[in-house]
Amino acid sequence: MKTGGWCDYVPTASSSWSWRKLCAVKDKLKSGYCGDWWLMQGGIYSVKAGYTWLGPSHNNVNWIPFVWNRLSPPKHCFIGWLVAHGRLLTRDRLHMMLICEDTACCICGTQDECHAHLFFECAYSRECLLLINALLKVNVPTGNVIQWWLKLRMRSLLRK
Repeated sequence: MKTGGWCDYVPTASSSWSWRKLCAVKDKLKSGYCGDWWLMQGGIYSVKAGYTWLGPSHNNVNWIPFVWNRLSPPKHCFIGWLVAHGRLLTRDRLHMMLICEDTACCICGTQDECHAHLFFECAYSRECLLLINALLKVNVPTGNVIQWWLKLRMRSLLRK
């Protein structure tokens, strides 16, 4: 930045991750700034327009009511949200983050612990799902958590 201005600055490859991210945000904001105005619509600045412009476009997903509902405790809602996004800290993810060396499932010890194994493939999980299916008197697919929630979308089953 010694030779030019902030708007034209490009970080070097040796710059820190955080500095490169700040410069990327600067470049994104710069594309919305023209002269003396920024995101002006009809002469009035709109925060909503700013968020719409900056934020990524999200598709509506059909599993939200099953995760975020008044029947579930907030802790369960948050864990369900993590599962739906594939962000639950299973041992395979912890291993990728260099936090955990062993990726074997803590329950059965036979396979690596991942989302699919933890909820559907582990012998203990499979037994739990069979009991839930018998209790609800429904045949629920056992391969994907979101498919499972969608199969249980009838309110009476969800309440059970």
